[in-house]
Amino acid sequence: ACFGLSKLFITQDYRNLDSAYVYVLKADSLWISVSEKIKVQWKSDFSFDKMAIEAQQQSVSQLIFDQIQASPSVYAWNQFIQKHAHFLSKNTAIYLRDQLAFELAKDKKTSVALKLYMDSLPESSFAQEAKHLFYDLEYAEMTNDGELASFVRFYQNCPSNSHLMEAAKEIYRLATVHHSLEEYVSFVRTYQSNPFVNEAWRNVYKIYLKDYSEEKYHAFQQEYPDYPFMQEL
Repeated sequence: ACFGLSKLFITQDYRNLDSAYVYVLKADSLWISVSEKIKVQWKSDFSFDKMAIEAQQQSVSQLIFDQIQASPSVYAWNQFIQKHAHFLSKNTAIYLRDQLAFELAKDKKTSVALKLYMDSLPESSFAQEAKHLFYDLEYAEMTNDGELASFVRFYQNCPSNSHLMEAAKEIYRLATVHHSLEEYVSFVRTYQSNPFVNEAWRNVYKIYLKDYSEEKYHAFQQEYPDYPFMQEL
């Protein structure tokens, strides 16, 4: 009876796909309680067996899949994936759900939206693309004013971001904008973890000893004993 109702609810006159799916699941759960003698008789008389139930389940799932695909939403795909675990094309449903969710996240053009997407769907086929876009947006949002303090904040708080080296370079550029000895000295003292600190040190040496003399050379050694290339002098 449940199988018959499932068949009925996929017809045009009585179409109700949710009910069709409920009844085919019920038919499947009741199958175990049917005696082997009855199963043999149904197979002989009606060509009805466990495989017929499974085929109907796949057919109903496909119809619901097609219905969602015609007017998709992330919620509808999530419900489908959860309820139709045995659907043979379940991976396609997951891909389409992830794709739609990614497009919606991208449309918002914020790092928060991309972070939510990555946290919600970490196994998504679009995870790497989402990560790259997240890094781009995070960097742009945190440094859009072009201020030194903003680049410093980004560099300190986002060590895994792919734009970290760009931020380090901007910190170096902005902190030494006048290319003065004082700026370079301040830079090497303040931003010791910056990858451009060695370049700054060499500029300290270059500027300090622009007018070279033995006296200035010894004064440099005394004033900057932590100069990292002292062995080269």
